[in-house]
Amino acid sequence: MKRAHRVPYVYGLATHIGKKQQNEDRAWLRLGIAPSGQPYGAAIVADGMGGLQEGAIASELVVQDFKRWLDHELDPMWREHNPFGRIGTGLYNFCFEAQRMLQLEQQKRGHHMGTTMSIVFLCDGDYAIVHIGDSRVYQMSLDTVLLAQLTEDHAWVAAQLRDGLLSREEARTHPKRNVLLQCIGMEGTIQPFLRTGKYGANDLFLLSTDGFHHAFAEEELQGHTELACRTSNKYQAISEKLIHKAYQAGAADNLTLLMIGPSRKTGSAFEKMLLRIRMKRGGC
Repeated sequence: MKRAHRVPYVYGLATHIGKKQQNEDRAWLRLGIAPSGQPYGAAIVADGMGGLQEGAIASELVVQDFKRWLDHELDPMWREHNPFGRIGTGLYNFCFEAQRMLQLEQQKRGHHMGTTMSIVFLCDGDYAIVHIGDSRVYQMSLDTVLLAQLTEDHAWVAAQLRDGLLSREEARTHPKRNVLLQCIGMEGTIQPFLRTGKYGANDLFLLSTDGFHHAFAEEELQGHTELACRTSNKYQAISEKLIHKAYQAGAADNLTLLMIGPSRKTGSAFEKMLLRIRMKRGGC
């Protein structure tokens, strides 16, 4: 008789074409079981660019390449002395594989194209993130109800912001806000962002493309995410609600949001979080 496994992670995924002619965003996730029986989750978002069909092709190719990497490269890493450390290194190296793949694809097609790429890998309280471009990964604790950006934008305005040459509001509305310093498929070499850390039973991760998070000021994103979690404990409903909110805010670009976190008993962390929010806001 087959043994039933409890679903170790819960997730939600929503996307919207915005005011564009096609959706060049791609998002995908896999929930798997390591040979030791330990569950893991792997998620990716990619925002393609290149005009006509090329942006959608670029993001789709990178997602398919990530699937291939998981299928063929992941299993041997579980047998290493430090498997999660090896997986982090493997994901970092995958960024260069994806870069080479897309550069070759451009040569074959005779067209320039590129894509952002943000990947989160979760297993047993550890996370690893690799990232190129201006899509983002956030971590939210339902204990503190705080949303923290874990990635750095590889964008011109982000560099100006870090150097103190632009304010956050100026960066959000600057004419060059869509100019990337790095992406998969760019000419030359890339410098991927790698981050590892811990997550708790009451944490969740949000992966978004720039069309979503650029629709809000930082405090607005925090507030909308709090409010959405206040009214639902279903990540699919929350992600759909937040995407709709971003579109209502006037977002013109494609919008994509993927949420993933450890599964837990319904109500426990959320009920405590809702109580804290209500107390902070002075009631319902």
